Amino acid sequence: MTIDTSATLGGASAQAALIDGISAVIAKATGAPADHVHINLRTGATMTWGSKLGGVGGNPHTTQVRITVTEKYPDATKLQIVAEAGPLLAPCSPPATTQYYFEQTNLSNL
Repeated sequence: MTIDTSATLGGASAQAALIDGISAVIAKATGAPADHVHINLRTGATMTWGSKLGGVGGNPHTTQVRITVTEKYPDATKLQIVAEAGPLLAPCSPPATTQYYFEQTNLSNL
């Protein structure tokens, strides 16, 4: 999983808490062991939403969440991830400016 956000989160402890929380969400929703969930968190990224820079000039921050999986998950599982991860991402950006991408790849490509 890759999380890119224009927001700057308050230090290593806040970032670790976000990663721990979202790891638990993914593990619970997918049935994967928590140690199989890998997250790359990038903060303070230059990002746009509707061609407006996130977090600049009063614009809301924006976040993109890319989830790479080896099997196709049912819509209910994806909606569970979005519903439970969304509140954890609220410090990064409002739900209206957060995009989720689910990408499926063969296990041999990971």
